[in-house]
Amino acid sequence: WAGVDEFDWTGTERGAEGGDAATPFAAFYLGPEQGHTEEGHNLGWLWEPKHWVQLGGAFKRRGLKVCVVGASYDRSFWERYVRTGVGEDNQEWEDRIGTMEIGETFAFLKKAKFLIGYQSGLSIVHHYLGGKGGSWWRPDGNSGHPGRKLCFSNEMKDAWIRPGWEKNWLGMLYGRETPLDVIKEIDKRGWCDG
Repeated sequence: WAGVDEFDWTGTERGAEGGDAATPFAAFYLGPEQGHTEEGHNLGWLWEPKHWVQLGGAFKRRGLKVCVVGASYDRSFWERYVRTGVGEDNQEWEDRIGTMEIGETFAFLKKAKFLIGYQSGLSIVHHYLGGKGGSWWRPDGNSGHPGRKLCFSNEMKDAWIRPGWEKNWLGMLYGRETPLDVIKEIDKRGWCDG
């Protein structure tokens, strides 16, 4: 559980400075296009692009900026599926996709109120670094691959959480939590506060 307790923050100052400039903010990791369209946790649009827009709008109304993060290979999903809806809803999100190295990204996320995202190592390591966040997993019995059975146990959404840090994590299942459910839980936990 303590594998990243000695994380070396050397060389990550640019990410920390970017996080300071964006504060207060919620970070979103939208994930790769392939994970929504070809195979992966959100195959078949169990969580639609409009849901991201609804979630972002709720956090904007709570006084937070929304910053999207990820690697350069995550850019196509943002540009093809989410960005237009954000603009149509008169929102402005900060696009940080592909602009930082991974250590800089973690330093940036350390300044976020929380990270909500597609299931990934980014969300998991952010949790191990002490950050608040959540992500979705594909529900048990619902294959994430169109041609073969590729399923996850529902318990996987929380099975890896560091003991004692359960309140810092929101494990969700695609098709179960709605944007309103996520917002209510984050409000209940006070993640947007102070």
